Amino acid sequence: MALLVLAFVGGAAAGPLILKNATVLDMSSERVQSGMTVRIENGFIQDIGPAGNGLEIVDGPAVVDAEGKYLIPGPWDMHAHFSYYGEDALKLLVGHGVLGAPDPGCKLDQIDRWRDEIARGERIGPRIVRSGPFIDGPKALSPLRASFTRVIRTETEGRAVARELKELGMDFLKTHSRVPRAALLDRPLQMPRLYNC
Repeated sequence: MALLVLAFVGGAAAGPLILKNATVLDMSSERVQSGMTVRIENGFIQDIGPAGNGLEIVDGPAVVDAEGKYLIPGPWDMHAHFSYYGEDALKLLVGHGVLGAPDPGCKLDQIDRWRDEIARGERIGPRIVRSGPFIDGPKALSPLRASFTRVIRTETEGRAVARELKELGMDFLKTHSRVPRAALLDRPLQMPRLYNC
């Protein structure tokens, strides 16, 4: 089975891109739809419909004949630590069709720089949602891990770190195995998500 992987991992294309004759896997209806035309503009799908549905199709560099190919939602890697694996992992994921990943525990300045470069089209990489540093309790840490871990011992420390990360715009919090229960988990943090492992 051939897959058509289109990763708008850089800046948006100059004009619309038309995919004609694609087989679309529609995950909302769980149907496979053959002979579909897809119009993409500014990095987003704008219209999908059967052939002859009125979408303008002209031959040229912005038209891809996707006959025999499948258009699927972009898969996600559900747990990636880019600060450990480095920038080569970004391109590697996209090369394997993975278009998004959460980074639960990272060097925030590094990840935000890479996210900005990806958004500007200067770097190939997936969409990244991030937690910033790990939140953990006291334990021995390697120098690399210590560089992006916030160690907390009390509820006051835990709430202060959670508040700071929320104000920095983290997508979720990443707590780890040694967080004292009273330090963080007894009260709601008003964060969108709590990722604990």
